[in-house]
Amino acid sequence: AVPSDFVNEATFLDVLSDILRSEAVTNYLEIKRLEGKPEELAAKYPEVKKVDMFQMDERRDFMKSLLAKYCTKPFKIQKADKTYTVTFFCNPFSSKIVFKIDVQNGGTYIVKTLPYNFVNISSDRTRKEHENQAIRADSPFSNAMLEFYLKLNKSPHAPNILYYNYQYEIALYGQDTGTLYTFDDKPYALRDFHQFNTKLMKDANLLGVYINDISYGNFLIPENGGKL
Repeated sequence: AVPSDFVNEATFLDVLSDILRSEAVTNYLEIKRLEGKPEELAAKYPEVKKVDMFQMDERRDFMKSLLAKYCTKPFKIQKADKTYTVTFFCNPFSSKIVFKIDVQNGGTYIVKTLPYNFVNISSDRTRKEHENQAIRADSPFSNAMLEFYLKLNKSPHAPNILYYNYQYEIALYGQDTGTLYTFDDKPYALRDFHQFNTKLMKDANLLGVYINDISYGNFLIPENGGKL
């Protein structure tokens, strides 16, 4: 359910609509559009000429710096006598857009969504195309299905997902706090998918969930000392 920090579902969806119309998202969409058009990208951002965009590390670092410059400045939204401070987390290689929302005198939340949703779709063809995007791996929908499954089965590995709306392609989470799990000081064996799943994610693994992405930033050690 939508927490009382957002008053009700309608107010929360109004906040989401304002986020999707924000300058941060507008800039993000334009930068991502230009990423596939090298000549236009170079005309607008000449510094890209010094970057080998076919070299993944260089491409990632350049896109991250560009998005950080034009998209990550926090902005405020006011609804129902409440002030929401929104910060855009820009991952240049994700199909999702992710935000942190701090509620004045309230909690902190994470929102996963897509830069478009079903609400304004009018043609059947466009709807089918969107459905294929919406159910892809690592989409807000796929994430939410997995996370509610873990939560309903009382898995200690479940994140704090609170709400999902398919029409708006939006998932809302209470922010989990803790320490990012890193692999730098861990035995090499724990970077093996099988070992990681059967030893560190055992409870989820027993529920049929198999982790195949152990990139940095994907796992958190909770403040209360719980499991990943």
